[in-house]
Amino acid sequence: MNGDGRTDLLVGINGDGQVYLTQPSETATATANVAPVAVGSHLVDASYAGDNHYNSSTSATIPLWGQLPATSTSLTLTSQGTAVTSVPSATAVTLTAKVLVGANAMTNGQVNFCDASASTCSDIHLLMTAQLTSAGTATYTFVPSPGTHSYKAEFVQDGFGLASSSAALSLSVGPAPSVVYSDAVTISNGGDPGNYSLTGTVVGFGGSAAPTGTISFVDTSFGNTSLASAALGAATPGLGLLTSSIAVSSGSPYSQVVGDFNGDGIPDLAMISGDQYSCSRGRLRFRSSSATAMEVSEPARRLPRADCSSIRC
Repeated sequence: MNGDGRTDLLVGINGDGQVYLTQPSETATATANVAPVAVGSHLVDASYAGDNHYNSSTSATIPLWGQLPATSTSLTLTSQGTAVTSVPSATAVTLTAKVLVGANAMTNGQVNFCDASASTCSDIHLLMTAQLTSAGTATYTFVPSPGTHSYKAEFVQDGFGLASSSAALSLSVGPAPSVVYSDAVTISNGGDPGNYSLTGTVVGFGGSAAPTGTISFVDTSFGNTSLASAALGAATPGLGLLTSSIAVSSGSPYSQVVGDFNGDGIPDLAMISGDQYSCSRGRLRFRSSSATAMEVSEPARRLPRADCSSIRC
């Protein structure tokens, strides 16, 4: 098509055409071993200066990483700012990892907080992954279960440093307190003025043990005067319905996120339903959705963690 004696190519697609001219080519390569010294990402291109026959040209860039320095990771375990090796049940503790490069803080990268009793820090043995701060530290606050635990911190190797792991720390958590179940008391009467028969009934929910103790009959109209007391008799097992304390969101929730929004170490739950979202704090302490809902301009698919920080449950 250009009269140089070589066969060229014409491609037509939906009425449009493109001509590809056949040209001779010469391919030469140059290889060099390099090791960028500075830590971090380096975008490197290949630059050709040209010669008497060809123009100068530059390639696209490719990412290379600088030589990774060795790191060291240490771990502390505290509760309310004091180092601990044992705590009562339901106590929040904080793991704090510090990562150094020599004597300097590592300010980039992530730390995995792990169950040190496991051979690998993955699945249920990975407690949390936290970002390093400008001070070279990462923290995780949580409420451990009763029993004996062992924790360690691992710096995740990236383009800024080699992986390192802390020594393991042990923690003993006291037994959980006995569960106290909810109950409801009703009163009924029989007889006539001057000779009433009062009956108090206690219905316990959730437990397998029978309610025990006494019931006091109190005259609330006259200074809470005790009229009589009676011991509870033998209980009759049965089944009942207890109104749940978990709030039911209006509409159909289509998104939720779990996080420790108030920093007490207990996972919290945020739900998005329609054009509202509600935040519920851990330990199943829920308010109704109408009390915690916040209006947003449009249905949100992502809920920032900070949006829950002002809610007091």
